[in-house]
Amino acid sequence: MVAEAGLSFRARRAGTEREAPRALPPAGWADANLDLRGLAESPAARRAALERRVGGLGFPRVFDRVTIVAAGGGAEQDGQFLFQATGLLLLDPSLAPRLAARLGDPLASAGSDQLVADLLAFAGSPEAQRALLSALRVPGRERAHHFPLLVQRLGFVAEPIPEVDALALALLRGSPIGSALAVAAQYAVGAVAGKLARAGEVTRAAALVEELERRFDAAASPSEVRHGAVALANTRLGSVMPRLVLASAHADAEVRRAVADSLAAVPGPAARRVLLALALAPEADVAAAALHALREHPLAAAELEELAGAAARGRVAEGADAELLALFDEQQPATDALARAVRAVAARSGDRPAVHVLIERLRPHLAPAPAPSPLGDPPPP
Repeated sequence: MVAEAGLSFRARRAGTEREAPRALPPAGWADANLDLRGLAESPAARRAALERRVGGLGFPRVFDRVTIVAAGGGAEQDGQFLFQATGLLLLDPSLAPRLAARLGDPLASAGSDQLVADLLAFAGSPEAQRALLSALRVPGRERAHHFPLLVQRLGFVAEPIPEVDALALALLRGSPIGSALAVAAQYAVGAVAGKLARAGEVTRAAALVEELERRFDAAASPSEVRHGAVALANTRLGSVMPRLVLASAHADAEVRRAVADSLAAVPGPAARRVLLALALAPEADVAAAALHALREHPLAAAELEELAGAAARGRVAEGADAELLALFDEQQPATDALARAVRAVAARSGDRPAVHVLIERLRPHLAPAPAPSPLGDPPPP
């Protein structure tokens, strides 16, 4: 997840790794820019829409914000500023090369470089994409310790031009396996491949997916399997599920946790089945990741009943209780199954305030506990 514009904050946990380059775009960017498509045949209407979006923001203020961030202040993820500034880049495409020139200047910082890359990637116009690509190709730029984070921004572009997938693929093939740059490029290739496939660019998408599948099949260590699985999940394509199913059964718990995280953004019943199985993993962090990801998947009544029944029988790791209850709070199983599951969790909750808060939130939806029978307690379900 991984990280891709237009996804919710929960879903954007997918496609990222604890030890890998990480960057989270704000939600809604793909939709905000693609909404302008309907105005393509009316330049005046498109311009008016962009002017409303920009709201009087001038380019000097964009430069000022980059300078402030370079000096260690400001917020790189100020959603309103990003929304207005990317609108400005769409309104006047000639500004993109001027902004890209700030990337890597002597007064820049990792934060200001990432802000510049964010603005160019989220704007997503061909001019903004080319400006970002030109800035990334500057000789010596790859030596910056944060260069992988800038490469990862290629995966944020909503409608990639061919030069984007060409550069991401070249960086992936030209970087040492397992390096931060290779991982960032691998994740970006996955995100770009999925966007191309959904846009009908079948040939371009297939070349990228083929490279990701080849690398996954040749993985020689758990970390290579983990990164390969996350990159495949970043495509959000059903065709990659067979390999993700294999990774979900890997002996290494970190591989399985990464698969669980990543499947939050992969739609369909195959992804749900894998997540439901991982929710019963003995490792609490694997189970918690799977339950967290399931919050992005509307579960069928039978799936919720199955999960609640497993929880009632103590088959969900205790350390995943908070994620289990949060899922039940959002997608409530039938009252009886929910009550049995919550009672089982409550019995082992101990001194865990977050779990107690969720239990209290669910209490109005619980069926009353059965009255004791004079003949003794019935056998457990």
